[in-house]
Amino acid sequence: MNHLFLSRQALRGLALLAGFILASSAASAQSGYDQLKSYMSPEEKLGSDMWYKATAGNKRHHSYVLQQRLEAPIDWYRIFGSKTNGQRFKQFGLITDPDCKKGNEASYGFDICEGDEELLKFVGKQGYRDPACDIKGVPGLENACQMEFGTSTGALGFRKFPNPKFKKAAWKGWENYNSHDPSVEPPFLFGTSCGSCHIGFNPNKPPKDPEHPSWENIDGTVGNVFLDNTAIFTSGFGTKELFYQALTHVRPGTTDTSAVPNDQLHNTGTFNAILNFDKKPTFVEQVARWRRDAETRQWAFASKKEPVMHILKGGEDSVGADLAVLRVYVNIGMCSEECWQNNLTNLKQFSGAGLSQRPFDIAQCRRDCGNWRAMEDRVDSMVAFLIKRRPSDLKDAVDAEGQSVGAKHLETVKATYDSAYSAEGGVFEAGRKVFAQNCASCHSSLKPRLPGQPRDEAFFLAQDFLKADANGVRVDWLGNDERTDASLVGSNRCRALHDNHSKGHIWEQFASETFLSAATPSGIPELTGKEGGGRGYYRNISLLSLWAHAPFMHNNGIGPEQCSPNYRQEWACVQPDPSVEGRLARYEASMKELLYPETRIEKIAKTTEDIGISFTFPLTDKNIPFPLQLNIPKGTPVGLIGSLNIKELVNGQLKDLKGQMAGKTAPEAALILTNRVDSILASKDKLISTLSQYSNCTDLVENKGHTFGAELSDREKTALTQYLKNF
Repeated sequence: MNHLFLSRQALRGLALLAGFILASSAASAQSGYDQLKSYMSPEEKLGSDMWYKATAGNKRHHSYVLQQRLEAPIDWYRIFGSKTNGQRFKQFGLITDPDCKKGNEASYGFDICEGDEELLKFVGKQGYRDPACDIKGVPGLENACQMEFGTSTGALGFRKFPNPKFKKAAWKGWENYNSHDPSVEPPFLFGTSCGSCHIGFNPNKPPKDPEHPSWENIDGTVGNVFLDNTAIFTSGFGTKELFYQALTHVRPGTTDTSAVPNDQLHNTGTFNAILNFDKKPTFVEQVARWRRDAETRQWAFASKKEPVMHILKGGEDSVGADLAVLRVYVNIGMCSEECWQNNLTNLKQFSGAGLSQRPFDIAQCRRDCGNWRAMEDRVDSMVAFLIKRRPSDLKDAVDAEGQSVGAKHLETVKATYDSAYSAEGGVFEAGRKVFAQNCASCHSSLKPRLPGQPRDEAFFLAQDFLKADANGVRVDWLGNDERTDASLVGSNRCRALHDNHSKGHIWEQFASETFLSAATPSGIPELTGKEGGGRGYYRNISLLSLWAHAPFMHNNGIGPEQCSPNYRQEWACVQPDPSVEGRLARYEASMKELLYPETRIEKIAKTTEDIGISFTFPLTDKNIPFPLQLNIPKGTPVGLIGSLNIKELVNGQLKDLKGQMAGKTAPEAALILTNRVDSILASKDKLISTLSQYSNCTDLVENKGHTFGAELSDREKTALTQYLKNF
């Protein structure tokens, strides 16, 4: 792992370490955030700032493109306004910035945060100097201003900027603001950083009051298992709209990262915890990408074998950690208009450039977008920050008062169970053996990869999976990170069908040639007859800090789900609780569902309102547009809607009716088409059958699969459950 990153750093490391000096005022030097960075190297500090604050220009994407081009407005004031300060965690799982305080009319209803004294002077004016401009760098790097930090909205990871187009005379307040009306500009534009999803509460030091944490309660890369992300990004929709119903059923702690690029798959996944990445396995693959010479700084395209990580749920990002980070920034709106939006599918378009995705062109974006260049020049610093993030060991956990609770819990476990497992050396030793024999072949990185050969059980039985190196860092990443046929895992397969990284699709240049040529796995009906392309797999993920990250699986489907005002389903839920005791309770319940699959209540998310999908069908040979609406009743499986291939539905029905409509007038053709739609809607069964015919994934049960361990004895399951708390 080290050689993957440090080879690049060795070429520029001295210049970066010497050149990146963060200029800060006396006030900012006293902030809790700066104290959080006190132990970091200069390069890591820059990487931390980029992670927590850099939006890389995506304020235009979030403030204009989403609502005016994609018709997906965000109600920023309802989610982030000061009126939510004190209830953000309960409502949305958001983490309030400890360095902010409630705002007032002068701050346009938003919290007042570090830097706002200067920012508020430029609402409605030109000339704002972004805090990122104060970062000094080596000559030749893109202007640091284009990383665009802005100031906090009051919730960590979400940033605001003064809108120079704001006209106070036209402003009637946030309650009367219509984001679709371009004649009225809001006082702020809004952006997001990568940290918006990954910043969470430190499991080892939870806050006394989750609504008012301090910086010691915050971990930048643990992943926010409580965040109801889709509640934020559907906040501008009515509950009867298609987009709302397709996305709002995504569980807290997960998101559909393909919501904007849209691969037309119900594509939910957890926010990755970034832990011990310097121990994460790498894979030697054929990688075609642009590379820059360290001396001449000239770019050249080349394909060669090199060690790379597998990132994302199916290992799709596989051309280097630097490009993986940059791709995430594009996915949240960086260079949206210059490089991205014109390459995406337009779901309302049935011919022309918007008919399907086109590959994002890295070289074109580097040429045309300064935000890309500014982030790319400094991405090594972000990687340096990320690879040193460490897991949260239960033995180190304290409560909100600073009293040890994790170590005491583990001692209680031993006191409770050791006598019953005395012949095996105690409950933890018994659990270690169960793990070695049943789990380690996928969830340990200790055994060197031997392609095509089974992993050695005897080897694992001899291992201490908790062993640390001389620096106190766990040796075992607790996952081999290899890709496994999703049909063998048996969990919901929709995420494994993700095709944004396939050839000809938006993220093709972020997938290795090895990935793109991977054979199609067997046992997946949607891929039958399709050869290669890298789809159909799930990575064998790390179990580091497993106790703190329940519920389980890629969609958080196995285990107690979090109650949220915005997420409503038929099954029971639990209140969000970031305490050590709260996390352990969810862990215990999730392990029970995992190891006793017969106890699971089948989960199939269903729409909670009647919704309508509007189409414009081209009628007759003259392609006369004809508006039509497909009404989908309450209780329809959400997966069928989220994975619905609308274009195939439209074109498939037209193809089927082509003979009947030939030679007909437009009114006659419209009547034929209307009768067909009426026949589809004649019954719920007929509707679901039709939607299934045009669905990219027909797997609806969200908490099935991963039944490994179900055949263990109760005694073995207890030992395993208790032992894994040490991870």
